[in-house]
Amino acid sequence: MIQNKKTLATFPTVEIVLSADGVGGPDSKITKYDKMMNEKVYPFIKYRAFKIFTNNPLAGPQHSDRPQMDWDWTFGKKPTPNGAKMTWPPDVIIVA
Repeated sequence: MIQNKKTLATFPTVEIVLSADGVGGPDSKITKYDKMMNEKVYPFIKYRAFKIFTNNPLAGPQHSDRPQMDWDWTFGKKPTPNGAKMTWPPDVIIVA
C-alpha cells in the first residue's frame, strides 16, 4: 500500500491510477473504495480503478467475489441490497 498518498508527485507524462480491491462483500468493498477514492482528499488522481474477482476454477473458490459485484453497484447506478452506493464510480474496472 502507498503510505501518505497526499505526497505523491505528479508528472505531465504519467497518469496515476489508484486501484482498490478488497476482501468482503459488496457493501464493505464499496465503503472502503469510497474512503480511498475521495476526490476532495486526492484531487490530483484522474483515474480511479476497482477490481472485480470473477469465478475462476483455476484460482479456487476463495478467489471470487461472493456475491458477485453487480455492474450497477460497481458504477454507482444503484445501491446494494444493504444500501451501500459508490460515490465516485471507477474509470477503470480490473477483472481478475
